[in-house]
Amino acid sequence: EEEFQHTFGALRSVTERVVEKFMDCGNPLGGFARIRCPDCGYERLLAFSCKCTLCPSCQARRAEEWAFWLCENRLERVPHHHVVFTIPKMLRPYFRFDRSLLNDLSRAAHRAVLTYCQGLLGEDNRPGIIIVRQTFGEGARFHPHLHALATGGGWDADGLWRPIFGWDQPVLRKLFEVEVFRFLREKELLSVERMQLIRSWRHSGLRQRLPARAGSSMEGRGE
Repeated sequence: EEEFQHTFGALRSVTERVVEKFMDCGNPLGGFARIRCPDCGYERLLAFSCKCTLCPSCQARRAEEWAFWLCENRLERVPHHHVVFTIPKMLRPYFRFDRSLLNDLSRAAHRAVLTYCQGLLGEDNRPGIIIVRQTFGEGARFHPHLHALATGGGWDADGLWRPIFGWDQPVLRKLFEVEVFRFLREKELLSVERMQLIRSWRHSGLRQRLPARAGSSMEGRGE
């Protein structure tokens, strides 16, 4: 704690549990299943996996299974956009020391997409949005950001699909900026001076990029 807590925040109990599980992934001492072929009688032991998010093998399998479940049970056959919402480095320490703010960040992204769609299609319009949080970037450095999968349009009160052809990137970025600044101001974490400073930057850290691409989906990345 004396060496790392000031820079990286308190060591959370969930981190200790996940690391311990990851270190024992595939260890037969942690339990195993005996697999036997009923025809030839061949047997082998299959050690239990850790099933934690830190493990590359277990997480890749979970992600694949979850993506398959989404496609089969949740996603409509309409165009989708992949949008990555990020925040400036100046704001990241707030989320490092208070992980509950990630919930507010997800709500801010949701409100930004919802407001954008309703501004174009009407207040009764409802897009489909799935948001996944990620707290690290390259080199496992702390970098809280959101991956959002949003429909390229929405459904009105009668259930009729209405598409949006082309997304205005600066408008979506501005809506997200407003929502983030709003909840940070409400929690008295962000001063007016610091908010104005971030807005004065050419690259504020809230930029959106949504390159157009033909097909059933579009990928975008914001900085």
